[in-house]
Amino acid sequence: MFTSRLNPAVLLSAAPPGAAAHHVVAMPVSRPLSAKEQAWWLVFIALHAPLGLWMQSQSIVVFVQGTFAILLGCWWALDASRSDRVAYVAAYMVGSEVLWRMVTDALPWESAKYGLVVVFSAALVNRFGLKSLLAPALCFALLLPSAAITINEAIPSALRGMLSFNLSGPLSLAVSAAFFSRIELSPAMVLRVFLLLVAPVVAIGSIVVFNIVTAEHLEFTFESNFATSGGFGPNQVSLALGLGALSCFWCLLARDVRWPARTVLFLLMLWLASQCALTFSRGGMLGASVSAAVALAFLVLDADARKKLVLVLPLLVTLGYFIIWPALVNFTGGNLAVRYGETGLSRRDELGSEDIDLWMRSPVLGVGPGMSPRHHRNGVASHTEFTRLLAEHGFFGAVAIGLLVSLGLRNIYRAPSPHAKALVASAFAWSLLFMVNSAMRTVAPSFMYGLSCCVFAYAAKGSARRIERVEDQPSRRLVLRRRQSSAA
Repeated sequence: MFTSRLNPAVLLSAAPPGAAAHHVVAMPVSRPLSAKEQAWWLVFIALHAPLGLWMQSQSIVVFVQGTFAILLGCWWALDASRSDRVAYVAAYMVGSEVLWRMVTDALPWESAKYGLVVVFSAALVNRFGLKSLLAPALCFALLLPSAAITINEAIPSALRGMLSFNLSGPLSLAVSAAFFSRIELSPAMVLRVFLLLVAPVVAIGSIVVFNIVTAEHLEFTFESNFATSGGFGPNQVSLALGLGALSCFWCLLARDVRWPARTVLFLLMLWLASQCALTFSRGGMLGASVSAAVALAFLVLDADARKKLVLVLPLLVTLGYFIIWPALVNFTGGNLAVRYGETGLSRRDELGSEDIDLWMRSPVLGVGPGMSPRHHRNGVASHTEFTRLLAEHGFFGAVAIGLLVSLGLRNIYRAPSPHAKALVASAFAWSLLFMVNSAMRTVAPSFMYGLSCCVFAYAAKGSARRIERVEDQPSRRLVLRRRQSSAA
């Protein structure tokens, strides 16, 4: 699935002489998933359909599931040799966040963000020491000076919520990028990450379907629809379902997935995409579609991927355009076609313009995190993270945006193969599109941005790869040597 070469992003020779070595943990190259293991993974995913309905009626189930996931992540973080397991549990939390929010308030609203920060930070400190948190701490510190304004002007009872809501997203992104940039994932590991992300999204889809089937009356307009979003915010549900469909897309492209599992994942992708469209919130479908298109631009350069795409794309276009889309349009009385035919930005352009005006008035520190809604005409919070950073953090927010974009583009440039570039670019694009559409309402853009910073390794069949890191003492540059030896 990925390249047999090392990602040049880990080469310290690109850094100036005397720079500190940035060590990358080469995880044990896991064997591909067998047909039996793939069947068990599909069973695990399918069990989340009834689990979602159970969670909807029993808040204790949500509390147990969420608490267990976070504690399990902390436990695995203590094992320095299995950082891949930390990535697995983080992916599961990312897929579960909207599920936890939509069914009950048994868990704190930002539990997934802080859970990811705690788990990733524990893994980094256990493996690399406190110095591994220096870079994310410095990046996050850029946003702290403006917090003094909020502390001085905000109502004391609302202060904690304002700071948490607006700073937890950037914090989780910084820690996620630091964690993933230090680990190396094999194709089997990446496949497990996406499978674990899909599972709780299936629970979201089952709740949405149940609400549609049991609804006494469904009314479709040209706006986002709560009835077809499981009774929760259509924007967040749409983005979660879209990410689930995108994850299925990447599972389909995995080299060792057998055709029975591939067929199920293909159907699952179509189902999640259909449910995403029915929310009438366009962000989820747009993000998944554009991210997949970005990936395809690189995948066409890979021979193995082209073989799969020749089979998958014509079938996808035929089913989607000629069967599924007309059925959805007919089900909604034609309103779905009108909704997706609109070109308006749902006032995001107006809010963004107001944010830019705030930045012009307070160019150095901004107006403070969480304070921009007070200056907006209708008191609505920003939906675009980039303009929010400028309005609320001023110059330091602009620096943060520059670091965010430049690092993402550098990761794409340094990815050593079409497959690796496709995954990095797709994850980076999805994260940016999410932040343009819905700021950092959930932890998903932080996780996907972090995934774009990862080093992806592929061990060729019949051979085992050994990476030897040798430090050149005079120049303190890291030299990576790769040795190929026949597997026993």
